[in-house]
Amino acid sequence: MAMLLFLLIAAFMALVAGIPDLKDPSAAPVKVTSPGQVTYFPPQNFQSLGSQKVQIQFGPFTVGNQSPGGVFALDLKDATRPCSGSCYIYKHRVFLTYTNGQEAHINTGAKLQRSFISTTARKDSVCTSQNELAFLSANERLPYDLGRNGTQKQGYLLPDASMDVYAEILNYNTVAEQYNLIMEWETINSTADFQHLTPYYLDSSGVCGPGLLTAPTNTTFDTTMPSPYTLPKSGFVSAVGGHLEDGGITNTLTSNGATLCASQASYGGSAHYIDQNGTPRISSMGLCLDVGNQTAGDQWYVTGHYDLTQHPAMPAGSNPAPVVAAILVFMKH
Repeated sequence: MAMLLFLLIAAFMALVAGIPDLKDPSAAPVKVTSPGQVTYFPPQNFQSLGSQKVQIQFGPFTVGNQSPGGVFALDLKDATRPCSGSCYIYKHRVFLTYTNGQEAHINTGAKLQRSFISTTARKDSVCTSQNELAFLSANERLPYDLGRNGTQKQGYLLPDASMDVYAEILNYNTVAEQYNLIMEWETINSTADFQHLTPYYLDSSGVCGPGLLTAPTNTTFDTTMPSPYTLPKSGFVSAVGGHLEDGGITNTLTSNGATLCASQASYGGSAHYIDQNGTPRISSMGLCLDVGNQTAGDQWYVTGHYDLTQHPAMPAGSNPAPVVAAILVFMKH
């Protein structure tokens, strides 16, 4: 269960025509003011340490049918935070709902293309010119569980600073729909005896690359980083998860030529992941836990294998199907 409760990253893609890359603030989407609606629930883990569970609803937002470029992008600056002051986030999940509270999934025409949070207090470990990215999620919507069901005192330390939320939503219905973006966290005050996990986001377009690549004309292909990422600090790899778009089969992170994690895509795991044409869509991605130590100077590569003969790509407005192989690593330093 810890495997399923942990994370899947995922997904973070901007479509080629007009949708900004998450690493390129010069092409930012329209910014939306949307104070979150906060609801508290009993936490599942670390209750004796004063943990809390909070759900924050952003929206509703009106998304037109295959809106321009195929994606409706939200850029929420100084978004409502899950805690006051600094806190460790040890659980995180993201999903969409309609205004009646029903969850919005691909079987009802809604796709969460990608989402993430970022903090203005730290620079990103990989793309150091940008704010630190954490908790990237896509339409698989599997929750992160960095605390491993309450067995490990570790999480992402959210600083006492502004937090931004970015998300992209696709609507495949024939009419405009209203969606809420829901983020749910379990957190604990930063004075607790917890250890910070540093996030490293990499994708096949390269460090600070465009994020999205146009699919080759052939239907079976690999997409890989043009050059390796050099790990700046030694540490222990606690968790690795991968994201591919539909058509993806395997996403691999290697270190000095050896495989650290091979994340496999699964399709049609529930009725939520069967689209309106009856086609199974990605419902989960594999993850790797407690991978082991890595040393400063190690060379990391990300490679994704796609086979559109097995699994067709999702439509993306009038654009060619985009591809990416993306990895999120959490490390103890």
